[in-house]
Amino acid sequence: MNVYTLGPVALWVGLGLALYGAVVGHLGGRRGDRRLIDAALGAVYGTAACVRLAYLLLTAAFVHDHFQLAYVSDNPRRDTPPLSK
Repeated sequence: MNVYTLGPVALWVGLGLALYGAVVGHLGGRRGDRRLIDAALGAVYGTAACVRLAYLLLTAAFVHDHFQLAYVSDNPRRDTPPLSK
């Protein structure tokens, strides 16, 4: 297992956090419970962190030409300068 397999895991965790945040935020808004609203806000930050991690890992895979990943192998550009990949 390499570090790039962490990308899909981060996206699945982010999806779970987004769903959790949506449900908890809705309940917090209806009940006026500040703790639930704060939990939903934390879920938003967690979702953003997971998506950012997945993006950074995919960017690193392109820069380092890791063709084991399907998306990188489907969109190869070895002749592209590193700043343009």
